[in-house]
Amino acid sequence: MTAVDATAAFREWLAAELRREGDEAAVSVLGAMAGADWTVRHCVTNRSYYEVRFREAAGELEVGFGTEHRMVNEGIEEWVLENGGDLSELLGDELCELGVEPEPMEHFWDRPTFRYVVRARVDVPEALASDTLRRRTLAILRACRILFQDAVEEA
Repeated sequence: MTAVDATAAFREWLAAELRREGDEAAVSVLGAMAGADWTVRHCVTNRSYYEVRFREAAGELEVGFGTEHRMVNEGIEEWVLENGGDLSELLGDELCELGVEPEPMEHFWDRPTFRYVVRARVDVPEALASDTLRRRTLAILRACRILFQDAVEEA
């Protein structure tokens, strides 16, 4: 399998999984943007979305949540502080419940989006064919939904 084939297969698999789990029309596959070679995005309300972005040059997959809505971001930040202030620990608890090893989560502003992401190393695109990486990607997205969906709905 070539790098191009592995990348395309992962994108198609992920989009199909997200469509199967939710609103089919809310899932889109986007080309190069914001430093990513491609993005698979599941849009929810209030300019917010769960997404996976692949950055081949950096050798990484960014898996997580993004919002362009300041109130959603502020609600999440407040919730994190109320629950101990450690975003990685909160995510880790949810991942453990899903049977996946904890992962550190970063929170940053990437204009115009507030991002909450886990970075997964992908040294070669062919690694996207790994069942372990695929299961972990879906688990991180599920954990993000558990953590952030209330803030999205309340804003």
